[in-house]
Amino acid sequence: MAFEVDRYDAETGTAWSVVIKGHAVEVAMQDLLDDLAFPLFSWTATPKPRFMRVVPDEITGRRFHIVQRRPGPTG
Repeated sequence: MAFEVDRYDAETGTAWSVVIKGHAVEVAMQDLLDDLAFPLFSWTATPKPRFMRVVPDEITGRRFHIVQRRPGPTG
């Protein structure tokens, strides 16, 4: 499985992207409750009976500067 996180800082025009590739492991609910370093929340109200963890095999990332597009000859 893969998990990607992207971020853009409008003040500096800097963006970055990090990709973690690995395999998924189901997290037992009790382990999840014992090991939470931050609160989990869902963007949807549907029940979430299972949680998965990415065990990383590869982590890559890049940082780049966003260049504003200049209008072409047609405007």
